[in-house]
Amino acid sequence: MLLCFNDRGFTLVELMVSVAIIVFVATIGVVNYRNTGKSSAMQLEAYKVAGDLQKARSMALGALEFNGAVPYAWGAYFNIASPGQYLLFADINNDKIYNTGDGVLATIALQNNITLNISGVINIAFVPPDPATYLNGVNSGTASINLKDETGKTKIILVNYLGLIDVSD
Repeated sequence: MLLCFNDRGFTLVELMVSVAIIVFVATIGVVNYRNTGKSSAMQLEAYKVAGDLQKARSMALGALEFNGAVPYAWGAYFNIASPGQYLLFADINNDKIYNTGDGVLATIALQNNITLNISGVINIAFVPPDPATYLNGVNSGTASINLKDETGKTKIILVNYLGLIDVSD
């Protein structure tokens, strides 16, 4: 009588090693997926702020009206006293900064536990028709708007006196 053994199967050790490798790779993938989601939310908010700054600049370039008149400037107002939001405004009194008498186009809330990480107040005003850019009432320098998430990661939106807007880490 001839005995025939089937050599086509896997041993228990081979199966356990394969399962351990799959679990290890899956764990790394899940951890990286969670970190990518938080990073994407931060990047989305930074580009949303940059887009709103571009919107204010475009409104100044187009000399759009606010309540029936072209304002002296269109701008954005960031205040550490309200770290979860910022304003788009129409400068009514020609001082190139936001005051309570100026028109508010929109109050924009930051999402996903992202907050402003600035010191004090930042006013960015675009004066039509060029539009000339004023940072805290002065046509020189650079404004840095820092955003921070709950883990401490930051994104920086830079605006210079020429009106160039850039997002960086």
